[in-house]
Amino acid sequence: MQILESWKNAQVQPGDYAAAREALEKTEELQLCGGIFYVDAEPVAYCLGEELALGTTYAIHFEKAVIRDKYKGVYQFINQSFASVLPEKYELINREQDLGDIGLRQAKESYRPAGFVRKLRVTA
Repeated sequence: MQILESWKNAQVQPGDYAAAREALEKTEELQLCGGIFYVDAEPVAYCLGEELALGTTYAIHFEKAVIRDKYKGVYQFINQSFASVLPEKYELINREQDLGDIGLRQAKESYRPAGFVRKLRVTA
């Protein structure tokens, strides 16, 4: 929670804060798994996700980090580090949507994605 709160305090808009907080609060209930990354015994970043598609895909739902100049590159690090410890059985890692953030979209495209899932919105 400390990482998420620090992340929120550095944001202009709340973004996915409420959903990220709920996921942390209900990690066991939702059967989510992830990792916390430390620098000099201080928690600076985390990722949280779950197995999908009958065990062939791992979806990363949230990646949050303390925003400070001394942790430049922390998002790239947690992305690579967590992916490196996932079992080889996963054919794909789903990085999910970019929430309209241009910087996040560019970062995700730099990983050379296998493809994009077309999204639709249904209203009644």
